[in-house]
Amino acid sequence: LTKLRFQTPKHRVVAGVMLTGFVAGWDASALFFIYPEIRDGLAGGDETSASWVLSITSIVSAALLLQAGRIADRYGHQRTYMVGAMLYTAAAVAAAFAPELWTLVAARATQAAGLAIMGPAAIAIILIAAPPNERAAAVGRWGLTTAVAGVIGPVVVAILIDAVSWRVLFALQIPLGLALVVLGRVDAGIDRPDSSTVIRVSDSVLGIVSLVALVWPIVEGNDWGWASPRTVVSFAIAVGGISILVARSHGSPSPAIPLDLFTKSTFSTALLISVTAGILFFAQWLALLLFLVEAWGYGLVASALLLTLMPGSMMFLSVPLGRVADIYGSRRVMVPGAALYTISSGTFWLTADGDRSLPLLIPVLVTAGIAMAALWPTLTSLGNIGVAQHRLATSSATIQTVQRVGASLGIALVVALVGSAGDGDVVAQHLRAIAVLPIAGLATTVLALLIPAPAKPRR
Repeated sequence: LTKLRFQTPKHRVVAGVMLTGFVAGWDASALFFIYPEIRDGLAGGDETSASWVLSITSIVSAALLLQAGRIADRYGHQRTYMVGAMLYTAAAVAAAFAPELWTLVAARATQAAGLAIMGPAAIAIILIAAPPNERAAAVGRWGLTTAVAGVIGPVVVAILIDAVSWRVLFALQIPLGLALVVLGRVDAGIDRPDSSTVIRVSDSVLGIVSLVALVWPIVEGNDWGWASPRTVVSFAIAVGGISILVARSHGSPSPAIPLDLFTKSTFSTALLISVTAGILFFAQWLALLLFLVEAWGYGLVASALLLTLMPGSMMFLSVPLGRVADIYGSRRVMVPGAALYTISSGTFWLTADGDRSLPLLIPVLVTAGIAMAALWPTLTSLGNIGVAQHRLATSSATIQTVQRVGASLGIALVVALVGSAGDGDVVAQHLRAIAVLPIAGLATTVLALLIPAPAKPRR
């Protein structure tokens, strides 16, 4: 960010896009800290209803991201980005003043729509502005801003929640959103609308319905029952709708699902890893926070301070690991990062008990940050290797869509595992949720081994 001195409109827009990473990181990490208060207050102790404040983001994002990427490629990345920024800011106002739970959920859905519209366009702008052989480092800088938000957001929000109210989280999002609008409103000459990208309304509606039908039963699985008629019918609608979209996309000059990108080994591998990494990174915030508060008895502020070790570690490593990935390939960064986290989280799961042990906890938090730095930004650059400029938003959106499906599954698993034991052993109850972390870490490690290694360093 120190290189962005606002010398030109392009510098301002790129600075705004980097700030979008901060906003997304703030939203993703700090939101978990309002969950206990929302559950015990607005939701009256109903864990499933309260989880909608978290899960609605994944449902709406998964439903809209792919279409948002195609719209950004069709009508211009900066123009689409600005629409998302304005929508996000307006929704932050609505969330801050929400009078009851479902009004808050609706405001969160609107915020998620704004983030979904901004996300693919922002990544495309970053990739366009960076030299081709420095894209992983550029996305690493985006990851750096996300990590900074992960350090600042939880602590600030936890302190203010404790002193004032959960509404502070959304009140603080308002000036951040206004900054995005101000920085992005100048004409930077970045937009290159691609008229060959055709947006078919019927395909867009079918895609949204299919993805909602896929994610909704994941979110509600513990309440509906995983084998209930509603769950089965919803998954059937999702499979049927996606199958129709695949058939309509085959041979189409402007497909709703970019099937040609799936033939690229880097893209398809990035999609597979996005599922397990999405489970891992979203599950860990909620699982570890609830473990610290409810099993080890830490206060919200103390828990926030401890959990900032995750984004704090990521903050120092995102850009350097991005440079390593640019030179030596993504596999040499992602495999060690995922493996290290699998070992540390597995050790914690096997040995933790009701006694507080910071020497046992801190390695998990630090290696979580290393894994986030090694995996999250690198996934985006990996999936966009060899993708034409006019399709960068579409490819980025596809990756983010799959990540959101994984995120929904991760949150749903934690809520289900924590809430399924009733009034039993609290520590054992939460350790079942912690088990999600090493399992997802191991799956991520195995999939990262499938990444093709470059024949030689890239520069």
